[in-house]
Amino acid sequence: MLQINRENKFSSYLVPGGYIAQIGAVKHDSMKKELVFRFDICEGEYKGYFSKEYSTNISNGWPNKGVATYKYSDENGERFLNQLIDHVEKSNPGYTWDGDETKLKGKKVGVYYQNNTYTNRNGEEKKGTSFPKFVSVEDIRNGNFSIEETSKKKEVKSSNDFQITDDDIQF
Repeated sequence: MLQINRENKFSSYLVPGGYIAQIGAVKHDSMKKELVFRFDICEGEYKGYFSKEYSTNISNGWPNKGVATYKYSDENGERFLNQLIDHVEKSNPGYTWDGDETKLKGKKVGVYYQNNTYTNRNGEEKKGTSFPKFVSVEDIRNGNFSIEETSKKKEVKSSNDFQITDDDIQF
């Protein structure tokens, strides 16, 4: 007899747009100079989106588009992490970053996803959302972000110059 969880029906597409998110688990690796945190949408129609997606397929782990990784081993990475911290501070009145990453848990931040065109495994062009970009909650509420695709993927060209002859194949 086939036994399945009949409550497991969640499947939806995260629409490109701006959302208010809350930071969940935070992990810091000082050896890798990396800060990783999980977040979920905490207001509006898509509230709990990543939690619902996770609960339908726990074996895949927390959904990738609900995770942010900041590597701060160089100036660029450090700059991006500082921008994130600025957005978190602006979104949480009274909060000031003191270097303790565990205090990020529970903080709100604005997140938006842009339109994204990609090619799937079958070579078909598909539409989806980009990976998250962070701004302040105020910027999300005021619409100070763009969901327009910023760059097209590079076209992958194949070469037909490569040929295999029977002499190349060993049996």
